[in-house]
Amino acid sequence: MTELEMHWHTLVPYVIRDVNTVNLGCGAEQMPRFPFPITGIDTNPALFPPANIIGDCRSEFVCGYIVPTFRQVISSHLLEDYEDWKNVLDQWLTRGLATHHKRRLLLLVPDKHKFRAAVAAGQPDNLAHKHEFTLGELTQAVDALSRHYSGQVKFKVLTESHVGAYSILFVVDSERYYEDSILSE
Repeated sequence: MTELEMHWHTLVPYVIRDVNTVNLGCGAEQMPRFPFPITGIDTNPALFPPANIIGDCRSEFVCGYIVPTFRQVISSHLLEDYEDWKNVLDQWLTRGLATHHKRRLLLLVPDKHKFRAAVAAGQPDNLAHKHEFTLGELTQAVDALSRHYSGQVKFKVLTESHVGAYSILFVVDSERYYEDSILSE
């Protein structure tokens, strides 16, 4: 069972129904409990299907052309695999806000202290991790993005909480504000 499958019940209250949704780093999972179609993206061509698109989830192709077509982005245990995770987070939150001026991002990431304790207790380590998170760290990163965008992009953190043995659930909305009030309504 994947991390996303294990924690799906904690995501459900935050999922926006009936919007175009992408699962970045979907692996071999399709989300059968999802009540509408979802697009999966992964780097491994052997995963086609269930991955609908093969690509690096931080590439210009994915962030610049694919992610902007989605109103909702889900990613489970992928962000920690990037050394430049803050830039990747920025891309997932803000690219394409001209297309959809609002976006919801739902993330599951490992809690550094809880994951290291699980490894010490015998769970296999994940050598792909470049960064493991502490509670509050993603909110701080979003606060920094908010300052960077000087009010043009607003963020609202809906939750940053522990789930399961060693995961953090992070849900944030981003919204692009335009000078023209018609688009921001």
